[in-house]
Amino acid sequence: MTVFEQLSYDQQVQWWTGIAEDALEAYALHDARLELLTYSNNAVFTVRRGDGRFVLRLHRPELARERWIRSELLWLRAICDNSDLVVPYPVETRAGDLVASVRVERLSAPVHAVLFRHIEGESRQPADISADEVGQVGVFLAKLHSIPYTPPDDFQRPRLDWEGLFGEESLYDPGEGARLFSAEQREVFAAVAKRVREVMAALGQDADHFGLIHADLLCKNVLFHQGAARALDFEYCGRGYYLYDLTPILWQLRDNGRYPELLQAMWQGYTSIRPLSENQRELLEVFIAGRHLASCRWIAGNLGNASIREKAPQILAERTGEMRRFLETGRLERRSEIL
Repeated sequence: MTVFEQLSYDQQVQWWTGIAEDALEAYALHDARLELLTYSNNAVFTVRRGDGRFVLRLHRPELARERWIRSELLWLRAICDNSDLVVPYPVETRAGDLVASVRVERLSAPVHAVLFRHIEGESRQPADISADEVGQVGVFLAKLHSIPYTPPDDFQRPRLDWEGLFGEESLYDPGEGARLFSAEQREVFAAVAKRVREVMAALGQDADHFGLIHADLLCKNVLFHQGAARALDFEYCGRGYYLYDLTPILWQLRDNGRYPELLQAMWQGYTSIRPLSENQRELLEVFIAGRHLASCRWIAGNLGNASIREKAPQILAERTGEMRRFLETGRLERRSEIL
């Protein structure tokens, strides 16, 4: 365990806050007020100066690849410039760069920081989101998947195919955190991954099924404003299956008692822009199970976060049980189905 991992959650937040203050110098915002917005994988702060509001994201130095970050920002600018979708717009530093790098004592690599314009909108909890709003998310994703974009030669984002989700080079690779998995959990995980591989192989990777996706559109990453959905946090974006892009929020809604209605709304919203066959709809359950497995790998890979480390064993045990039932029934059980 590193020195940083031995710190308490509050001490870790204090450490990140100091780095955020240094990062703001690159944007001439040294006198701005900082407020921690979220801290799980990276640390994200709300930045206020006068009437201006921004969002600052700090990347974990051992995971951040600068070219990946820059490529994400280029795609975000292309989305803003070539569609009516509202996504985070990157702000340049005083030097005209999209990424600020902060040198930190005792770290061999710098901490990369990016600043975005604030986006207006209201978020929803999984229990409170309406069918109409889920339909708006479907419309957003279909429009996102329909934007023509030719990346520059040095564009580099992860592939979220089978290897990208479950391989050793995956964003979700747990690394040493895999020691937390029991033999039984490893067996269940391997079986779920096999199901996902079969479905992905059957779909192939042509332009109708595979392209640039958000990859992490959970409720916390969606804002609603004037009858439309807006998306935040493209950190995990990459080349992947369009069907997979529907699964983060569906996975999150699996315990909602209105799940069948919400699933239908998502499908109708999406297919109103990008028509799909019912056969593809039937594949969603396997992709949702794949998302469930990816979430377990993500948890094990973020044990350096004190709050995640404390909850990890219980969460992994619960999710393993759900995936075991998926292997038996072909469905991830919803709470409403078993009460």
